[in-house]
Amino acid sequence: MTPSQFTPSLDNSYARVAQALSNGELQLAFQPIFSASSHRVVAAEALLRWAHPTHGTLTPDSFLKHIENTDIELPICTLVFEKALQALTLWSAKGFNLRIAVNLSPALLRPELITVLSHLKDKYGQLLSSLELEITERYTLEDASCASKCVGQIQEKGLRVSLDDFGTGYNGWDILAKLNVDALKIDRAFVSQVENERGLEVVRAMTLLAQCLGLEIIAEGVEKESQLALLQGLKIHYWQGYLGSKPQSYDAFTSWLEDHRHGRTALHGQLNDTRDRAGGSSHLHSACTQTR
Repeated sequence: MTPSQFTPSLDNSYARVAQALSNGELQLAFQPIFSASSHRVVAAEALLRWAHPTHGTLTPDSFLKHIENTDIELPICTLVFEKALQALTLWSAKGFNLRIAVNLSPALLRPELITVLSHLKDKYGQLLSSLELEITERYTLEDASCASKCVGQIQEKGLRVSLDDFGTGYNGWDILAKLNVDALKIDRAFVSQVENERGLEVVRAMTLLAQCLGLEIIAEGVEKESQLALLQGLKIHYWQGYLGSKPQSYDAFTSWLEDHRHGRTALHGQLNDTRDRAGGSSHLHSACTQTR
């Protein structure tokens, strides 16, 4: 079923979202992130979904706005961390060496988040460092000093921090200037325009900026081989999008990983002729391979 962006009335208000949290209705979907040089799966993005009993699967756009800056925002974020780490634990047992990227509002860059991460490190140990936090630029950076300190503390725990949705809001430059992020994620709105000359030059400028700052580059929303080929020419490091796979439930994604490992996904055939065109080395570049 395609996730819905149902938005009406009080059914997805603060109270109802809080109830969904208590009832276990909030779940994760996973979309693979690929190396641009080898097309191997190196990570997955964890995407929050609400398994609504009446309206089916809902995307975050339809309900997260009701809980911004409320007392359940951090508990929902903690739930996402927990579910992501549980998935990593199970995948590791199956021989998959991956990272998981999770979205984070800049408003949560405060001491309480560090406390949550400390508790999770006590529980999961070094596995916590397999998380990458994606800060969206669509929200204002309220306290830059506190946020910068938190990012440093997050990185000290071994986690990476990236800037998501770059270019779609008005805070990207501010965040880049004030926070020492590790990677920049080019939004699908720009990737979709990369096949026209002006759109390509805009994306080229983004990649040059990232390279000047020493940041890794992830392109999201890649839907066509022609888009990927152009992005590889710009030396991106990673990509994700429907060309690789749509977001899937844990069970479906795990089955997809098994098929991908054994070369049974369409991706292998589609992209065989583009393998190793682009460079990009990184400690994130750990292949989806069997543990020996």
